[in-house]
Amino acid sequence: MMRTGIRLPCGDSLSLGVGLTIQTGWCCLALILLASSMAEQSLGQELGAKVEWRSTQVVEFKSKQAAENWELIGGGWEFVTEDQPQVLRIVKKASDHRPPHRSPGHLALLKTPEVGSFRLDVTARSTHEPYGHRDVCFYFGYQGPDRFYYVHLAQQTDDHAHQVFLVNKADRIKISSHESPGVDWGQDFHQVRIERIAETGSIQVYFDDFAKPIFTADDRTFDMGRVGVGSFDDTAEFSRLELWEPIKK
Repeated sequence: MMRTGIRLPCGDSLSLGVGLTIQTGWCCLALILLASSMAEQSLGQELGAKVEWRSTQVVEFKSKQAAENWELIGGGWEFVTEDQPQVLRIVKKASDHRPPHRSPGHLALLKTPEVGSFRLDVTARSTHEPYGHRDVCFYFGYQGPDRFYYVHLAQQTDDHAHQVFLVNKADRIKISSHESPGVDWGQDFHQVRIERIAETGSIQVYFDDFAKPIFTADDRTFDMGRVGVGSFDDTAEFSRLELWEPIKK
């Protein structure tokens, strides 16, 4: 690995072990913190690649029994089990849910289990007409209506769309550390994957192509919680969900 020398008039040389050699002193504190964050993010992604997963739950909406393990929030949900495709569907844009802070209005949450590190695979599609913030959401680390994470996948990206967000007793904030320009929902179903390594805070989000995440985040605010699907304020359908947990060695 090539070592980068950063020469500042602050004192003696210090090797951080993450590809940086800097001069110590108070003026280098920001660089030290940056290097530490870079190392942690790299470690999280490396661990995510090495984790072996086992499938613990598969949900397909082929019968009304599929509804038994879901908490539905927003008043716009229905299970379609007799027609094709068999889906969990958001049927109206407006939600009856009034969250305590600025956050999504449509949430369908698995009642069990609560998970720390996990992989979540979802087959989903947007049924709303195209516009910049046309979205589908995916929830994890859910503690309550004022404490959770969510992934917002939208047609365009900005500070309020197409990001990983944290809701922690305040309006949602963006925590994404790498951004993509947006996704093309079109009219078809797509494959979404979210991988979370609780020990490092790593969050990786994939859309159709599982070889490379479309964006990532790193945060350790919540190490456990429920998972689910939904939308900020649009209509959508979900036909399959599979939850994976790491194999303990």
